[in-house]
Amino acid sequence: MENNNKSYFYAEKQEELDRLKLQASAVQDIELGILEKHGLSTHLDVLDVGCGPGFTTSLLADRCQPTSLLGVDNNPELISKAKELANSNNQSTVFSIQDVYEINLSKKFDFAYARFLFQHLEKPVKALKSISNVLKENGRLCILDIDEDFLHLHPPLHSFIEIKEKVILQQKKRGGDRLIGKKLRNLLIEAGFEEINVTILPVTSNQIGLDAFFDLTTSFKKELLTNKDDVDQFNELKKIMKNENYFGVVSVFFVSGVKR
Repeated sequence: MENNNKSYFYAEKQEELDRLKLQASAVQDIELGILEKHGLSTHLDVLDVGCGPGFTTSLLADRCQPTSLLGVDNNPELISKAKELANSNNQSTVFSIQDVYEINLSKKFDFAYARFLFQHLEKPVKALKSISNVLKENGRLCILDIDEDFLHLHPPLHSFIEIKEKVILQQKKRGGDRLIGKKLRNLLIEAGFEEINVTILPVTSNQIGLDAFFDLTTSFKKELLTNKDDVDQFNELKKIMKNENYFGVVSVFFVSGVKR
């Protein structure tokens, strides 16, 4: 199957799996509380869109008691890892290899969740309409994603800002959008969703630690840097950010809408 998420490449490294696991667990209790405000409850048919290795899918299975839970992703290797995780946790979650632009399923869902997926999509409205097609009437889609305009470090660090700007440009060249967060509301409206709900969650280095903050917001960016000077700058930045005097804050967007 063609990889339509061209701004994200799963590197098949333990380091990337560790980052995805940290990403899934960093503020999971707060995240689940926000999802409840966006319509997630127990005993629903739930779809995890872009489930990756299944860390969040497993959390949903454990904490939300869904009637059914399906995880979809276009990467067979990640689907395989998601199945292994579900089996190890004695969870009955089903997984399927799907193209987000053409999701082909026999059933429909009450609630769909797309977590850090839309920043990688070249055609977000097409993906939204595809997801809408597998929602029940009055079903809700919730998207969690980032916006680099809401990522800051204090005191300001020039190399941090430069790396951020270079990665925004590189991801745009690959069809992604690291400024997607603020655009999600209007994209959902364009795709025909109604009753749009927006929550912005700040996450700080005080909450999760500076090392974890760097891993979540910056470590993966090394894969997007295209020349040796940029990689050297990144490695130097990583050393500098071991200094606990830095304070980081990033805001993530939860945006949901109802299918009518």
